[in-house]
Amino acid sequence: MAFFNGLFKHSFNAITGHNVTVGQNLPESTQFDKVTDFLHNNSGYNYFETLVMVHGREYMLRLNIFEDSSFEIILTDVTAKEKTRKLKQEMTGNIAHELRTPVTSIRGFLEILLSNELGAEKTREYLKRAYMQTKTLSELISDMSLLTKIDEDREAAVLEKVNIGEVIEHVKADIGSALAENNITLYS
Repeated sequence: MAFFNGLFKHSFNAITGHNVTVGQNLPESTQFDKVTDFLHNNSGYNYFETLVMVHGREYMLRLNIFEDSSFEIILTDVTAKEKTRKLKQEMTGNIAHELRTPVTSIRGFLEILLSNELGAEKTREYLKRAYMQTKTLSELISDMSLLTKIDEDREAAVLEKVNIGEVIEHVKADIGSALAENNITLYS
């Protein structure tokens, strides 16, 4: 005899398309073949976990087997958690990329200064560029801090206008000479 709560029934029905009711045994379903295999091929383990994906939703399925061979199945809709996890993973990759760019620029400017005898004007130009990249790094770190605060308190987010023209001019100033060396024209 199967016993289950309303939340399990709702998730099971969403996964299988069956309309199971209290008091009846759960109908066979291909989405639960791994569970059936685990129960029939008992390998001495009393715990099983898998992710079930159906209709664009993701459910964490956990199976616990007790000493008397009875068992419980716990279904949890983790769609939102998985989306958040994937978003954070993507964001981390983007942040790493965004941090690499100014660090690489600073390193390049400093290598030029250290390995070449430049005039005062050129030295000042490269120092200024390196300094601007440190400001970019500071802004990125500030943005990361803001993202953490927003994640903790979504109401704290403050929207503001951004002058795209200024952003493009900063990019042109940072990489303009490298673009010109490679015959690339940046239009704004």
